[in-house]
Amino acid sequence: LLQILLEELPKFPNLDRVVNGISRVPNRVTIKAAEIAITTLLGLSQTLTLLPLLASQMRGRSLKSVLLQTIVGTMEHPDLADMQGKISELLTSSASFRRKADEMLDAACFAIKPGYNGMLDMARKALLQSVEDIHSAADALSAAHELSITVKYAASRGFHLVIPVKGNQVLPAMFINQRKNRKSISCTTEEIESLSSRVKESTQEVLLLTFALLQSFLEEVREDMDAIFAVIDAIALLDMLMSLAELVMTESQPYCRPQFTEEGPLVIKAGQHPITYNYSLTPFVPTDILIGPFMNFQIVTGPNGAGKTTLLKQVALIVILAQAGGWVPS
Repeated sequence: LLQILLEELPKFPNLDRVVNGISRVPNRVTIKAAEIAITTLLGLSQTLTLLPLLASQMRGRSLKSVLLQTIVGTMEHPDLADMQGKISELLTSSASFRRKADEMLDAACFAIKPGYNGMLDMARKALLQSVEDIHSAADALSAAHELSITVKYAASRGFHLVIPVKGNQVLPAMFINQRKNRKSISCTTEEIESLSSRVKESTQEVLLLTFALLQSFLEEVREDMDAIFAVIDAIALLDMLMSLAELVMTESQPYCRPQFTEEGPLVIKAGQHPITYNYSLTPFVPTDILIGPFMNFQIVTGPNGAGKTTLLKQVALIVILAQAGGWVPS
């Protein structure tokens, strides 16, 4: 089960941003608001696609834990399946959340299915033509100057050229805004800048049209926020449990399962700090702690750097880990 979680949970987008994006109702239509709305819907779509796959794999492990069974049940809420069905009617099957700027831009602009809106299709066509013009211009420059030119995109810079260079090689004067690193020069030309500006304008038009089409759908999504909040809480809890399990499995120091009593005392045998243990320059000295009605305080003395504060933090962290359901370094 741990291996399944380690493989599947990183595939989920930032769920906090998804919730914030759904909850946010913009006061006016802006490019930023459009980008947030589209990114939010793509993140929600990816989340709803991953949920049944994860739930199915977890059920295949014959879960005995009531907590894990509850988490799986939350992930299989029927409202979530209905929501995913509506999203699939609107978005293309390949639409998903991306982490790279150029991939995210492409996903946002082409998220809605072709034929859904005529004006959107025309705006997309203009955008694709502008991008094609940039690549054609780069190919022409490459042939004219016998250079290996690659077209790149960055959110802050737009489309630009990357040219590998050797030593103190100097590029022709037409290549402007040059930024050199060890192996290449990123630059542009007046023509590429003009085409990049055209791409930016076309992109903004596509985003605004897409944003307008998504508004009614986002209103429907907000009506099912209870199911979304519940499943995100479930994923967060699952992520925490996975982290605690991974900690125990991968740490070199010994961990044990804590035992609870209703009235104490607090007994820690050979306790160790869960973090300092790995970074101490000298061998970490385990510490026994006994706190109860018959011994309700202890005096800790020692010179600066001896570990007095570390011991206090160690006891607190062990108690917190135990109360959170984790094993403890002891």
